[in-house]
Amino acid sequence: MSYMVIFKLDPENEANQEPLVELIETFEPHTKISENAYLIYTQHEVYEVYAQFQPHIKEGDFLYVIRVVCQWEGLGDADITHWLRYYASPLLGEVII
Repeated sequence: MSYMVIFKLDPENEANQEPLVELIETFEPHTKISENAYLIYTQHEVYEVYAQFQPHIKEGDFLYVIRVVCQWEGLGDADITHWLRYYASPLLGEVII
């Protein structure tokens, strides 16, 4: 299974400056992620907002887009959603799935 996760950066959150490795470590042991199992794009400014993400993001927001590949088949959609909101949200800010 794979999930595309969009983190809206919180400019007040100093954790935004943490090294990438520390970000990846927060995904363990809930999902096994290797260098080939995720894609991280540099933060970028949003100029085009898709309807399904409104009102969560707007022009000018900075986002990280991460693809998470879950190798544990027993992990369901509700579980990964809860986990992402609980563990990842404090790290980067609001999680938009």
